[in-house]
Amino acid sequence: MKKLILGLLIFGLTSQLNAQIEQLETVELTFNYKYLNAVDSKEVPVPVKLLEEKV
Repeated sequence: MKKLILGLLIFGLTSQLNAQIEQLETVELTFNYKYLNAVDSKEVPVPVKLLEEKV
């Protein structure tokens, strides 16, 4: 009886190992530089100015 329970436990754990492998797709990021250059920077809040400097 112990062998049966142990066998089912091991079988249950090994079947979940293959389910955890997940392939991620590549992500492409694009920046809209024309929009960033066209925005009037006088009216923009400080956090937005800091983000523009990072880009």
